[in-house]
Amino acid sequence: MVNIIIGVIGVLSVVLFLWLSGEYGFSLQEQTISSILLMVSTLLMNVLTSIFLLHRDIKLIRPTLSLPTEEQKEGYELMLFLHELRKNKKNASYVLAVDQFDHAKNALSFASNSADFRINDIAETNKTLLGALGKGDTFDGVCMLVDPDIWKYNHGYLNVNVEKAKEGVKIRRIFVYDSIEQFVAMTDVMDKLVEADTKVFWCMKDNLDFKEFCQDFTVVKEHNVSVHISVQKVNPTVIVSNSDEQINNLQSQFSKLLGSALKYEPKSI
Repeated sequence: MVNIIIGVIGVLSVVLFLWLSGEYGFSLQEQTISSILLMVSTLLMNVLTSIFLLHRDIKLIRPTLSLPTEEQKEGYELMLFLHELRKNKKNASYVLAVDQFDHAKNALSFASNSADFRINDIAETNKTLLGALGKGDTFDGVCMLVDPDIWKYNHGYLNVNVEKAKEGVKIRRIFVYDSIEQFVAMTDVMDKLVEADTKVFWCMKDNLDFKEFCQDFTVVKEHNVSVHISVQKVNPTVIVSNSDEQINNLQSQFSKLLGSALKYEPKSI
């Protein structure tokens, strides 16, 4: 791009010079020699610019050249994958995968500086998924993340939910509480969701007929994708799935929970 700009400036300079030389009565020989000198200087500037850019790029890639051939190959394949995934921003699974790569890159950066970092964040995963949705898409979620501070201050998680609901994403959320105190603490969050036309339901975990789900999960049928935290008690993992079986299973759990839940109305307690 820089070379093109320099070339255009060079051509314009020659045209301007020829016009001025005609105005001031330069001889044809003088015009020819001066035009050639201008074009040569433009060419030299392009060459010097190219050398500078090449030197800069070599400095950037030089550290990778010392890596084993296999690692260089893996890095190249990774870049190709990322390039293809980033081109398709309408595929929710692709968006989630790229987002996880970006988080992993940040985690590596933090780790290299001996700093703390988080992985497997259900709020961040759901926020990214919501960001990929548009008007008419559905977002059915069961939420055991009932800390109002996380909703309000976790990089705008509540704001994204509100904005997407206003844009026409059809959001249904079922909050599952361990205690009435949790419910009360979350009323402000639920009020804001209802105001944005999100359908909000709630229930107490102890009142449920089954407890095996015990996980946050989200289903977006239009994109054939689900996000859930596995039932395991130790080191729970956020899992993204495109499996029809998994999606249908979670949708069935959502419907069953919906039958046990109460619709939230502001000031319902």
